Amino acid sequence: MVTPEPKYEEGCIESFARRNPRMTECVETIRNILKNEHHKSGKMPFTAQTALNLDRYERVREKRSTSQSTVDFVVGLRNNYLLPVEAKLEVENVENIVKDIATKRRHSLDILRSSEGFIHHTKQMVILLNDKNFFQKERKLRNLLRNNPTYSIHNVERFHKAYFLE
Repeated sequence: MVTPEPKYEEGCIESFARRNPRMTECVETIRNILKNEHHKSGKMPFTAQTALNLDRYERVREKRSTSQSTVDFVVGLRNNYLLPVEAKLEVENVENIVKDIATKRRHSLDILRSSEGFIHHTKQMVILLNDKNFFQKERKLRNLLRNNPTYSIHNVERFHKAYFLE
């Protein structure tokens, strides 16, 4: 039996971020984050749902124009779970994703764990791909990641259905 994904919890990420003023300024709508990550294909199912823009937080924290390797954003789920999400919406060759995805996940979780108020994160990390040839890219990426259950691969619409709809 497949366990259902934990669902988005409104206010969870704000509650987590409020303990760190730099994090608070990096909470944005998922809609805005995805637009900045060049989401162009398909519908935009997100409206006011928020996430912590971890790339932006790294830049603010380090006071540099570039950041260390982190996931793009983190979503707050029920029971204070944090879900790391990497948006690879412009990637056509999924082999390029595999090179640094484990490092991004590890560094992102280190940042979250070291933050005051951290409770726990999901075992999974979401990788978002664009709609163009999605199923082919998903299959290839799963094979490259050796079907590692840590990585959950979605397009934007499927991600919304899995984590935001009841």
